[in-house]
Amino acid sequence: VITPMYNAAGHIEECLDHVFASGYQNFRVTVVDDQSSDDSLARVGRYPKTKLLALDKNMGASTARNRGVAETTGGIVVFIDSDVLIPKGFLARVAEFFTTRPEVAAIQGRYEDRPYYKNLFSQYKHFVFSFRGVNPSQHGEQYVDYVHTACVAIRRKVFSDVAFNEQLSRCEDIDFGQRCTFAGYKIFADPTLAVGHKKKYTFFKNNGVWTGFSFLSFE
Repeated sequence: VITPMYNAAGHIEECLDHVFASGYQNFRVTVVDDQSSDDSLARVGRYPKTKLLALDKNMGASTARNRGVAETTGGIVVFIDSDVLIPKGFLARVAEFFTTRPEVAAIQGRYEDRPYYKNLFSQYKHFVFSFRGVNPSQHGEQYVDYVHTACVAIRRKVFSDVAFNEQLSRCEDIDFGQRCTFAGYKIFADPTLAVGHKKKYTFFKNNGVWTGFSFLSFE
């Protein structure tokens, strides 16, 4: 399990609590800190079974994920964002999937239907993301050409051909998924593999002036 982290003090402990309560035993957790300025590092330090990597400077999620892959050895890499809460049985289902579906390179999860926060903008944004990967493709299987790194599991062999583009600050997961598909790797989206998302969205207001319908995250 690889979790990139930046100023995640408001949710990293709850994220890790859910990982260790998942009921599956054969896994390791690596948290990659992208130069947090809050006390995220101290909070992660409470978990003795968690490996902590700290980047020398703030370099973004792509670099954090690539570093996590490079510093770990597991055959299956599970990316879980620091504000994601996995349910019990999540890791066991991932392990079983890869055992029974050797032709698939990645399994993509989604956000559960109910948002963690109940304000209007959080509900809207959560609604949009929860429908990623729900509809099956025209071929009858739920294969997709994207990756949503909030909750995705990928065979390590993929990273011998594809890495996250460290020049991208946004949509790096979409880019990664498309290049995986181009390289011939199959990404399977399972709408029943749902996780919680502890993220709050609201209007952005700057010096008393509304700047538009921009969504920002407030932890």
